[in-house]
Amino acid sequence: MTTTHAAGSAHAGVPVPELQRLTYFYGQLLGPRDLQGEQAYLREKHRLANRFLHGWGVVCGLEVEPTTGAEACISQTAKDRKARREELAELRLRLAQVEEAIAKLGAKDPERAGLVKQRDELRAELEDLEAKGGYGKPETVAGPCVVVRPGLAIDCRGDDVVLRQPFELDLWGALSADDRERIKSGHDRVWVSICYCEQHIEPTRPLYGDACGVPGECTYARIRETAVVKVTAGRPEQPTRCESCFGDCPDPCVTLARISGFRAGEELQPQQIDNGVRRMLTRHQLTTITGISFVHGATYGRELATDVLQKGFEVRFSNKVRVDSLTDEVVDILVYEGGGGRAGNVYTKPGRYEKFAADDYVDRFVYKQRSDERLEHGDKVVIQVKADFILDECCRAVDGNHIGGRVPLLPGYDRFTVPRPGSCEISPDRPGAWVSGNGTQGGTFETWFLVHRREGGSHEH
Repeated sequence: MTTTHAAGSAHAGVPVPELQRLTYFYGQLLGPRDLQGEQAYLREKHRLANRFLHGWGVVCGLEVEPTTGAEACISQTAKDRKARREELAELRLRLAQVEEAIAKLGAKDPERAGLVKQRDELRAELEDLEAKGGYGKPETVAGPCVVVRPGLAIDCRGDDVVLRQPFELDLWGALSADDRERIKSGHDRVWVSICYCEQHIEPTRPLYGDACGVPGECTYARIRETAVVKVTAGRPEQPTRCESCFGDCPDPCVTLARISGFRAGEELQPQQIDNGVRRMLTRHQLTTITGISFVHGATYGRELATDVLQKGFEVRFSNKVRVDSLTDEVVDILVYEGGGGRAGNVYTKPGRYEKFAADDYVDRFVYKQRSDERLEHGDKVVIQVKADFILDECCRAVDGNHIGGRVPLLPGYDRFTVPRPGSCEISPDRPGAWVSGNGTQGGTFETWFLVHRREGGSHEH
């Protein structure tokens, strides 16, 4: 019986390197390639676990906030240049001290060899730092500035992106020249992302030459895994949302926030920064319900409550859903007469959807009762949307549980505004407005409002 091993083929679509690990034995000669390969094996296994068990997105933290008050606003470019100038001055001073010490020693002095080696290392480090440039006068800072709070994310390649300290960022200074021109021509949105970054540190000259006896050049001894924050005038390209397993990763940076109304030099207000556009850590980005056209749990007067049903209530989704999954049976309107109690009757109100603007996919629907029957004082109206049966573009059910009853009122429905409880206004699981869902497909989105027991209470809660 012949056993074959499928290591890959020309038609394989799996973006995972072939995994190999060392077999150790006595007398084995190990070189840099072997140890680097061992590192690569462990890193790829870690990436696989991240991507296919956990998914990608923001794990925690990394909120983008405007700087406040007299808080300094210094561009990262200016900070980097200042740090390099200081580092350059220190290296030159140390090199001068070592060269002075060498000049005082005789040619056969036993300390000379160690100082010469130290001098060569300092010269190599100095040459490398000078090659990076950026020692000129700091550029004029335009602002506005934001602060990215510490946190953790996993990108779509499976790398851990860690920000350990608050990071202050000059948005204008971080934009590319092309993006600045877009802003000057009237574009007023920018996107803040965070990216995994490897920083080579500790330049070192090898103690021995290579196999041919040639002295090795100064090289870096370590790699620091860090993060870089990026600002763009266009939305970063995201991986295919519907891919179940092996998807593309066009831009491994993780989007953190969208800033609207951006103007160079103008201070930002908190409402201009939308942290809700980020993707939280998940394998599949499920569709959620992001808003409804009345306030959950509100008490309305009879006329206003009747309008909710007769003129239709709107439900909006985070992504498009399939029109053919929005059947009449998906939505139920239940009325508890007189506010409940043993004598209260419960009946259903038949309804229908307003004509959809698209034939295949929509990101909202409006549902209204079919009859002209009015509500009575003291009624309780319960609306149920069976999200288990509403499928999105990826054929996944909408994540519809109305956790906490905090899905917000949609813009344009101000006349239905009523006071809401002040607690838990911010979701504990993600920044931005509340949305439906508990991270799994399906669930019933249940919401209700009450009809006031007497006239004149249209905005009482």
